Amino acid sequence: MTAAGKHNAWPHATERRVGALRALGRYEESVALGRALAAYAEAEDFEPVNLLRIYVALSLSEAEAGSIDAASHNLACALRCADREGIRGVPLGIVHEAAARLAIRTRDVAALEAALKTCAAVLLAGGNPSLTAKYERLLREAQAAGLAWADDRTLPPVDPVRARLRSVKDSRERAAMVLELLVQKHGVAAGCLFTVTEVGAMLVARKGPVTVEEKLCSFVSDYLSAELSDTQMVTVTQQHERVAQRSAPVLFSDEQDAYLHLLLRGRRQAHTFVAGVALLRVDASRPVHVDQSHGDVLGQAMLDGDPLCGRREAV
Repeated sequence: MTAAGKHNAWPHATERRVGALRALGRYEESVALGRALAAYAEAEDFEPVNLLRIYVALSLSEAEAGSIDAASHNLACALRCADREGIRGVPLGIVHEAAARLAIRTRDVAALEAALKTCAAVLLAGGNPSLTAKYERLLREAQAAGLAWADDRTLPPVDPVRARLRSVKDSRERAAMVLELLVQKHGVAAGCLFTVTEVGAMLVARKGPVTVEEKLCSFVSDYLSAELSDTQMVTVTQQHERVAQRSAPVLFSDEQDAYLHLLLRGRRQAHTFVAGVALLRVDASRPVHVDQSHGDVLGQAMLDGDPLCGRREAV
């Protein structure tokens, strides 16, 4: 819908296209587009942050294509760009995130530790759940590559809530703790929590005066069936997160109680899984502000703690 020099969205869209081609396994196309984009960006004196992101996208694609030297070169270009322009914060974290993935691929332990330490300092500094999740995905990728020893001994701790939940080995005790945190976070008096597995949803915890009847269980089952089979899955964006902070409607009620639902999601093997459904009993006449990002932190902890927990969302 646009082209170089025609709209200020073009650099962002084209950079994302490099990543999309990589995600599809079309590495040669991704690398070719990335190199052409980098050359154009250098010639046209792109904004430094955009140039940095292009170098990173190209480097990741070159690494997937097996061009390790080229990937290292473009990561170095990104770092020089950051140093020269004084780029800090999340954009710099993106560079070191890519450096960590390159180090995992090449099994360069020293480079991995250095990159992860910088990522931790940048991504964990503000307590943002989505940035914390980025950091923890890197740790899981390192673990999957047989480099699990590299995290707890040398790196800063991850999100304290998730770390606390990980320390609980019993799945029902962990579920009770998750529900307690949700009830406290949303300022309600009662609720219940269903875990989700490949065979369905199961009630695992309740807090306060909650009557779990067949009607309530049927609602959860029907809701999950619709959610998990819907092929129009929506990617969570900053806009969606802002919407999630506003008042949400009550989705289930009977003659006595009204409940607000909250899906608990997480990532596993690069896919989104639903780990659980929380129903929080509310006063239908008063608004309740739902914090979906908090639910996702807890959902990730549930997935991390139980390999049987979770069902993949449809794509």
